[in-house]
Amino acid sequence: MAKKQKKSNKKVTAKAFAISFSYLRKPFYVLGILIISLGLVMYKGTAKETDSTTQPLYRLQANVKAHIRQEKRVPVIAVPLETLTSESYYIVDIPSGDAIATNNELVERYPASTTKVITALVALQEFGPESVLEVKREFTEGQTAKFVVGERLTLENILHALLIHSANDAAYLIADNYPGGYDSFIAAMNTYATKLGMTNTHFLNPAGLDQDGHHSSAYDMSLAGRAFLKNPFLKKNRRYQKYYYLRCHLLLLSSLVQCQSVTGSDPRDSRAQDGIHRAGWGKPDHLLSTG
Repeated sequence: MAKKQKKSNKKVTAKAFAISFSYLRKPFYVLGILIISLGLVMYKGTAKETDSTTQPLYRLQANVKAHIRQEKRVPVIAVPLETLTSESYYIVDIPSGDAIATNNELVERYPASTTKVITALVALQEFGPESVLEVKREFTEGQTAKFVVGERLTLENILHALLIHSANDAAYLIADNYPGGYDSFIAAMNTYATKLGMTNTHFLNPAGLDQDGHHSSAYDMSLAGRAFLKNPFLKKNRRYQKYYYLRCHLLLLSSLVQCQSVTGSDPRDSRAQDGIHRAGWGKPDHLLSTG
């Protein structure tokens, strides 16, 4: 609407100049001068309007950022809190650690696939991204990347399968290769959780499969999420929604000789799972974080 108004103003201004010059060629000099003056005023007004509505975006953005810094306001949440139906949630401003809204945040619940956040953190404590791990057993329960026994993959590729596709076999692959084996990895997960202050958390498996005694809370998982974002490798790679890697070192005639996605089933199919900011029990908004 504003653009149309500007165009119409410019057209009127142009017409005013045209009429004025036509009058200057006739014996209506005074009228011509008046019309020229009117045209100049209209043009100046149009220019001012254009300047005010097309201020450089960087200036506007700088003003907004300065205002935010001055006010130090808590980030705005797009979803009204009264519409949240979650039985538990802990909404936190990540940079400051300030709680924005809470509800039953200390109640123990099944953490589901957000367990994999701790799995990834513990894995990177022991292995480097280029470390090569071997698949020691077939695991088919729940979502998997269809890893094959004997297959060897870098931890980086395994973590992409773990965090993008939420592959359960990736979690067990990491645990099986941990020094001391599977049980030692589970113990390391619980030790790590304790260091983070996750007092209402206890892990019994690396994938987040429901199991009596395997539990966490919305508050505890927010601590895990913040630790995740402090890890340079995980923070850098969290932007991926799709990741392809080459699996061609096992059987030359198998279906693995192709560039496959982390799903392992269809090279074109990959889904991002937000297991950092959202806990996995019941509904997807049990645990939210801003930032």
